[in-house]
Amino acid sequence: MAYMNFIAVCGHMTADLQTQQTQRGDMCYFTVAVNPSKKEVDFIPVRVNAGFISDKLRPLLVKGAAVLVAGHIESGSYKNNDGATRSYFYVAPDSIQANVSGNFNYGILFGNLTADPELRHTTTGVSVVSFDVASNRRYKDSNGEWKDATPSFIHVNAWEARGEFISNYFKKGSGILLSGSIRSRQFEDKNGNKRTAYDFVVNSASFADSGKRDDANQNAAPAQQPNNGYVPQGQPQPGTQYNVPDAYINGNDDFAVIDDEEDLPF
Repeated sequence: MAYMNFIAVCGHMTADLQTQQTQRGDMCYFTVAVNPSKKEVDFIPVRVNAGFISDKLRPLLVKGAAVLVAGHIESGSYKNNDGATRSYFYVAPDSIQANVSGNFNYGILFGNLTADPELRHTTTGVSVVSFDVASNRRYKDSNGEWKDATPSFIHVNAWEARGEFISNYFKKGSGILLSGSIRSRQFEDKNGNKRTAYDFVVNSASFADSGKRDDANQNAAPAQQPNNGYVPQGQPQPGTQYNVPDAYINGNDDFAVIDDEEDLPF
C-alpha cells in the first residue's frame, strides 16, 4: 500500500538556527511559531541534517524570520542513554524557504490505525476520538534504490462529527486518509515537569481501504472544528490514550512528547 505523510508550516522562527552534533552527524533544528487565529500559538519543531542548509540560507534563519517549511512528520520512540524510553516529534523538511510571510500549518496523512479508536467526551460534553496512525514513506538510498523508512506513529485527535465517523467505521489496521494540522499543547507531567505534546488535529477523514460502503462515506460530515480548531477545555491528558505496538513503545506513557532533546537518536 502507498502511504502519504506531508506537512507544510509557515510562521516565524522562535530563535536562531541551532546546530547539534549527533551520531549521525551535525543536525540543525529550530521551532516555527504558527498563529492562524491570533489567539493561540502552535510551536512546530523542525529538524534537518546540517548539510541540507545551504550557505546562502543559513544567515536568514534567525529569530523572528518568516519561513515556509514543507516536508513530513517524524514521530516515534527510542531508548535514551540511561535506557529510558523517550519519544520525539518533529517536521523533517524537504524544502525550507526564508522571507515567506504567512501563518498556517496543513498536512495530509495516509496510514493505518494502530488500535481501535475510542470515542470519549470532555467534561463539557464535546466528543473526541484519539488514536495513532502508522505511516511509512519510501526514499532512495545512496545507490539509488528505493527503501522503506521507519514508520512514524502520529497521534491524532478528531472532534465531534469527524471523531464519531471514525469511531463508527474504523478499527485497528484500517487504512485512513486524513487532512488536518499540527497542534502543540503545554502541560505538566506527574512529576511536575513542563512538557509539550503534539497532535495531528483532523479537518477531514475518509476511507483508504478498498471495498468500503459509499453510504458510510456520506456520514463523514465536514463539520467545522470546535473553537476555531483549538482544543476545548477538558481535553483528555496525554499519556492515557496511546496504544501502539509494544515493539515501538515498550511501555512508554508519553508518546508524541519531547522531553530531552539533548539525546534524540539522530
